Amino acid sequence: LMRRRPPRSTPSNSSAASDVYKRQIVEKTIRVPEAKLDELMNLVGELVINRSTFYSIMRRIEEGEEVYKLSQEIKEAAQTMRRITTELQMIVTELHMHPIKTLFGRFPRLVRDLSREKGKKINLKISGEETRLDKMMIEKMTDPLIHLVRNAIDHGIETPEEREAKGKDPCGTVKLSALQEGESVIIQIEDDGRGMDPEFLREMAVKKGILTEERARLLSKKECLELIFLPGFSTATRITDLSGRGVGMDVVKDTVKKLNGEIEINTQLGKGTKFVIKLPLTLAITNVLLVETGKQFFAIPLSSIRETVKVLEDEIKCVLNKKVITLRGKLLGVVDLRDLLNINIRTNSDRWFSIVVIQAEGKEVGLIVDKLHSQEEIVIKPLEGIVANTPGVAGATILGDGRVIPILDTTKLIQMATG
Repeated sequence: LMRRRPPRSTPSNSSAASDVYKRQIVEKTIRVPEAKLDELMNLVGELVINRSTFYSIMRRIEEGEEVYKLSQEIKEAAQTMRRITTELQMIVTELHMHPIKTLFGRFPRLVRDLSREKGKKINLKISGEETRLDKMMIEKMTDPLIHLVRNAIDHGIETPEEREAKGKDPCGTVKLSALQEGESVIIQIEDDGRGMDPEFLREMAVKKGILTEERARLLSKKECLELIFLPGFSTATRITDLSGRGVGMDVVKDTVKKLNGEIEINTQLGKGTKFVIKLPLTLAITNVLLVETGKQFFAIPLSSIRETVKVLEDEIKCVLNKKVITLRGKLLGVVDLRDLLNINIRTNSDRWFSIVVIQAEGKEVGLIVDKLHSQEEIVIKPLEGIVANTPGVAGATILGDGRVIPILDTTKLIQMATG
């Protein structure tokens, strides 16, 4: 019998494996400025001193010293702790933020290659590259932005001959920009192409059996444009390597939604289309309003709240089997949060109702709750296991007293309310 020799690992294979290993290591590292590390070390030093202060107070209490005599020291130690943790939070959040140019930097070559492939002349304009965004969000937004730019080139920008016939510059323009507004980052993808026709989208939805003719007639212009986000919806007459496969735009919207963001379409037929994506700076920490309904507490992100109002019971009317109130001369649909979340406990016997007006994707709904509580800065924790896909709930947080509070998904609640 002949013995088989084990296959030798060639130098090229070992080299490739080494490259993969090195690449994995690089992907898990982040460059940190030395000055920031010094700031962190100083703050940690202050934190250690503050910890010693608390231990000293605890020891004196255990030795029998009255708590009321130490109240001022406890208050000062707590204020110091708050200052240190706030500064730590700001520095760590900043370290996790990267300039968005790491994402935008790949598009000049992409546009150049696609324009050559499609026989189109395209000028790419990029602005706001220094805008900073959470590293994880930059990674998640890479594929959606690539898809939007590809669509702009394939669907939006016309051929040079078509543009000249319309009196346009033969060279089309795609603009990619980013800017920070408060606690949000706005990313825009704009082209000066043919634009989108809402009526054509309406007809396509009926033709594909997505909507009935009766339902399609009731759609507004904005709702017609949002049809492109439905799974399998495509207006392409032929399948190319860029479009016509009926996938992509639904994934774009799902990705933005999972990042607690919003996407909006502005278009003008013959002039062009602009996609506006609004994302929070970071997903880890956010400000919320705590509300109570059915003896349960819930957290609503402040970024999704337009206002809160109190109304009398008889101010809530019923129109076409839907509850509405009149707010500054306009009708606003309202819904009881208990009904959306299937909570059977009724605790509010007062004639006054607290309403939280939430907004998402250009729509507004008033949530009827039992009580409004305080505003809190919370750390978001994802849901796992059997509660991971609870309708209307985006995550959870733990308060200082140990209570676990669900964080409401305002976009999903509005979809559930408008049905």
